[in-house]
Amino acid sequence: MPTTRPTDTVRRLPRLLARGLIRGYQLTVSPFLGSDCRHLPTCSVYGDEAIGRFGLWAGGWMTLARFCRCHPLGTRGLDFVPGALPAHARWWLPWRYGRWRGTLAEPPPSPAGPTAAPNTDAPDTPAQRADPPSPSSRRAASAEPSSAAR
Repeated sequence: MPTTRPTDTVRRLPRLLARGLIRGYQLTVSPFLGSDCRHLPTCSVYGDEAIGRFGLWAGGWMTLARFCRCHPLGTRGLDFVPGALPAHARWWLPWRYGRWRGTLAEPPPSPAGPTAAPNTDAPDTPAQRADPPSPSSRRAASAEPSSAAR
């Protein structure tokens, strides 16, 4: 039987309180406001998942960034919680935790790892992608000896 130390419970207490407040909002206020959200998942679900995954400090900043993007002139569509913290984020630079513009349209990889089915819809080569190559990549491609033979 796994035992939890009292210090683990104390460390998780802010996270649990924040998630409890979000759940209270979902059960009391949200039904009266309706489901007219610009993003999927909704901001409260996003906040609950971000705080549950990364803790109150990092997840709270991610949630704040999401709230700031959710306005009439803001983003819309699919926006998932990232699978990992941004590489450039530090606790003393908390604004770097959040995405202040744009959305994360693809969900993070599942924790199941290699057992998950591969995505066959994703382009495999740059030629299959819809976006045109950048000028720097065109220059690099023209410098390759194999491209001159074509």
